[in-house]
Amino acid sequence: MRLPSFDYHAPEGLDKALRIKGELGSQALVLAGGTDLIVNLKHRLFSPAALISLKNIKELSGIDVETDALVIKAGTSLDEIARNGSVKQHFPMLRKAVESIGATGIQRFRGTIGGNLCLQPRCILYNQSLFWRSGKATCHRTGGKDCLALPEAKSVQSIISGDTVPVLLDLAAQLTA
Repeated sequence: MRLPSFDYHAPEGLDKALRIKGELGSQALVLAGGTDLIVNLKHRLFSPAALISLKNIKELSGIDVETDALVIKAGTSLDEIARNGSVKQHFPMLRKAVESIGATGIQRFRGTIGGNLCLQPRCILYNQSLFWRSGKATCHRTGGKDCLALPEAKSVQSIISGDTVPVLLDLAAQLTA
């Protein structure tokens, strides 16, 4: 499957990324690791005019140890989290969750904690190719009135696939902007 055409932006700083997103609004999607977004683009679940890559924005990655907290920035790779000494010592449950995500290539080279937290909910009848979906009725997520997975449902019925979500909830983690 081929990607749809789009403009690609890879700003060097957060201010520039936010400016581009502000200018393009909903016409642009944000690309972090991209392990989920790229598949969804190929399936034609999204067809943005532009992608804004976060890969060159250094201030979005890293782990800071503070007096009463461990701050993991959204662009931090899953591999960096798994290898971090403070995570190993104080949050082994988080390390185990991170190590369970995808293949080694995803953990080491693409996947980020922010991406894992922001995964789109998945449905076996929605997260398919455009060709596959064309043989089905429309569902809640494609503008229809029914959930194809649970026809009696009044709203979308899909699952979150972020492996770190339950662990971070259990640890009473806090997200900040």
